[in-house]
Amino acid sequence: MRETAESQRLPARYMAQLVDYLESTGIDRSSVLRAARIRSLDDPKAQLTLRQVEALLRAGEMASGRTDLGFELGRRLNPTSHDTLGFALLTCPTFGHVLRLMASYQRLIQPAFALRVQRRGSRVDLVYLPVVALQHRSMRMFQEAITASNHFAFQSMLHGELPPYDVWLSIDRPPHAGRYEELSRARVHFGDAAPGVRMSLDAALLDAPLAMANARAMHAAEERCKAMLRHT
Repeated sequence: MRETAESQRLPARYMAQLVDYLESTGIDRSSVLRAARIRSLDDPKAQLTLRQVEALLRAGEMASGRTDLGFELGRRLNPTSHDTLGFALLTCPTFGHVLRLMASYQRLIQPAFALRVQRRGSRVDLVYLPVVALQHRSMRMFQEAITASNHFAFQSMLHGELPPYDVWLSIDRPPHAGRYEELSRARVHFGDAAPGVRMSLDAALLDAPLAMANARAMHAAEERCKAMLRHT
């Protein structure tokens, strides 16, 4: 049985980055928060229900007149956005370790999608499946944020050496689809029959070494992630 939009919560720090962006474009921060009936996003430990996330997205779209806020959010997220898990990701010895941690601790990033990493011959697939019933606006935001954030994070970790890859999203082609040209080397497919997002990468990347590798630091951070997961 799926969880509900009230039982699952998202760290408020992610949506705070979106509100920061809207404010940088001249949109009044307090008006957006007031429209979403959210008092503040300033507490680093604050969490939002998925219903509040939907309300905040609606308020942001109405204030900005834009539909690409999920993509914009994804562009602004990077491993440091993920608190302790981000430190673990940055200190992984290989890209394969990064994918393992992402799949194991996906709930610390967001609870709406589960992540499976599947090896298929010369390919490795990241399969994001929705585990919570979402309204259309939230579904679009999550899929676009996942796609954009993964692309830019992987590009950075691999020093710009991310080979061409395919990504399938189940959402319909959005009005701002042209923005996906910013994802260099990505072949983006909309309207996929399978729900969620699937990203197919060259499996040779699994053994790619990472610049900030520190096995001891990674294991220490992962132990903290395990403890955090037990309390979600």
